[in-house]
Amino acid sequence: MRLAFAVMWFRVGLHNPKMRPMARRFVIGQVLVQCYWAIVVFIIQPNPPLLYGLFALGFVMELIVPWIAEKAHGTTWHRHHIIERFGLLNIIVLGEVLLAATIALKFTFAADHLDLNLVGNALCGVVIAFSMFWLYFAEEDHLQSSDLKHIFRWGYGHVIIFAAGVAVGAGLEVMNAAFAHHGEGHHAIDPTIAAWAISLPIALYVFGLWYVREFTALSRKHGVVLLVMASLIALSPLVSTSPYAPTALIVLCVLIRQIKSQEKLKQGT
Repeated sequence: MRLAFAVMWFRVGLHNPKMRPMARRFVIGQVLVQCYWAIVVFIIQPNPPLLYGLFALGFVMELIVPWIAEKAHGTTWHRHHIIERFGLLNIIVLGEVLLAATIALKFTFAADHLDLNLVGNALCGVVIAFSMFWLYFAEEDHLQSSDLKHIFRWGYGHVIIFAAGVAVGAGLEVMNAAFAHHGEGHHAIDPTIAAWAISLPIALYVFGLWYVREFTALSRKHGVVLLVMASLIALSPLVSTSPYAPTALIVLCVLIRQIKSQEKLKQGT
């Protein structure tokens, strides 16, 4: 796939002289990055700690190539189409949260008795998923500027959102396991760990939304809502180890954000 991608950029440079410098950078960058991954996978065969470091380096290389290439000559792209693509991918990510809620119910039906903790965790997962959905799609126009720095902050900032969204689903699964194996000795998971596994990803998701959408609006009232709520959600395990605390806070975030959005529309800003 990457070689096909490089060939397509080669054709762009061949038939469009104005975009040739950018296309050349894309071709060279993609080939070099592919060679790097091939060396890591087939030649080095590192141990896990080294593999994590090499993976992180490759991840950075993947992000640097478009930045260097686009500085030569920006590509032409359809703004609303890109916004739609990112939104659809976020919906797929939120499906992981709903899947975790479904698994909680599976644990409940497999048990000899009705476990209200697992039922509550499942309900929390559904509420969290819909709240995350609302917070993301509350703004129709996510990408309001064509400035190169803004575009890359918006696009690369979604890495935080997508990773955090998937991690929320994983955190709910940790909480499922904590409830399902409660009191089973070495199989049991510390409820505090499970609480952090849910609250921190939710907080990171909310922070990611603030970063891609309202990074430059700190001077306005609505510009700090997500940032403040992300901090409160991240610290919620200090108050309670149940999933209800971060769930209540993200619902509160939705309500406050709705009020601020209405004020923003009335003021015409």
